[in-house]
Amino acid sequence: MITAIRKFWGADADANPVLRAVLIPSAKLYAAWMRIRAELYRKRLCTPHKLPCRVISVGNLSVGGTGKTPMVMYLARHLSAGGLKVVVISRGYRGRLEKRGGIVSDGQNVLVSAEDSGDEPQILATQLAGIPVIVGGNRYRAGQRAVKAYAPDVILLDDAFQHLKLQRDLDLVLMDCSRPFGNGYTLPAGELREPPQALNRTDAVILTRCDVAGWNSKTKKSFAGITKCFRGPVFKTRHIPIIRNIVPGSNKRHMQGSMAGRRVFAFSGVAKNEEFLYTLSGLKCEITGSLGFSDHHSYSDGELAGICRRAEKLAVDAIVTTEKDYVKIRHASGWPVDLVVMGIDISFGDDAEHFHAYLAEQVNYSSS
Repeated sequence: MITAIRKFWGADADANPVLRAVLIPSAKLYAAWMRIRAELYRKRLCTPHKLPCRVISVGNLSVGGTGKTPMVMYLARHLSAGGLKVVVISRGYRGRLEKRGGIVSDGQNVLVSAEDSGDEPQILATQLAGIPVIVGGNRYRAGQRAVKAYAPDVILLDDAFQHLKLQRDLDLVLMDCSRPFGNGYTLPAGELREPPQALNRTDAVILTRCDVAGWNSKTKKSFAGITKCFRGPVFKTRHIPIIRNIVPGSNKRHMQGSMAGRRVFAFSGVAKNEEFLYTLSGLKCEITGSLGFSDHHSYSDGELAGICRRAEKLAVDAIVTTEKDYVKIRHASGWPVDLVVMGIDISFGDDAEHFHAYLAEQVNYSSS
């Protein structure tokens, strides 16, 4: 059923009349509730909590896959380089600490496992030297913990646009350049968490994957759709694939240099596995086989063994996965060939100077 619904998200809404009859009414009810909820907070009938420091939210309108984690890393490093004390707070989705909260990293050491923190907070903790990472479904309580332990100048909220219980000073919404509104419907008929009009709450929109989409008639139409709902600044970014780690395999023919010309087997459990494969193909490697799992997938020993068997059968040069997957399988060993761990960095390109100036003005720090 879940697979059928996701296919409906990516297709013409008239392609499956049965699902349409079931999902569209539910989506309209959901969208209406999200509008009412936002209005209650706008009119202060529901009062958000406030922390004694600046709070920046990085979020989106859709369900996953826009690049929030790389963007949080980009912002955390940039603000820290500007002399601000930064703490990152994430929900810790599917981690054991999600409900009660906890410190994932004190900025010097990673204190808990991916099973405790969730996969994305674990990435942030391992990549952000000198910047504490805290998780908790209750972001206000997590923020209080951050203030008490680290006295930050700025708290970065990972994936919090819909978390209206905590007041923020700056809302940044990420949107995939090629498909900013999906099929136009909210859950469960589409991938939108809120109707497009929710952009009225944000301060700036950041378009991601502009390099993948290209700037053609389709993306120009998407851009026009965004500016119709939102009158504020819009920045364009692209994803830069980078090798984060190479775990040596047992064949002793270790990876050196680029991925170009390499025969690889790829596996991932992210929101959009097809985009991971697209990124790999852009590195000019030969993808001889692949496996895609659901987002936030937890791998069993049997699944990892099966991946190794497939790679051996295909006689590949390397197995490739994402850093989001790797944080959950670091314990694994016995790879028959090198395991290449791919990450994503964010680039603002020509918009970098403009964005840095905007951020400095909003947060009140020096961007130089």
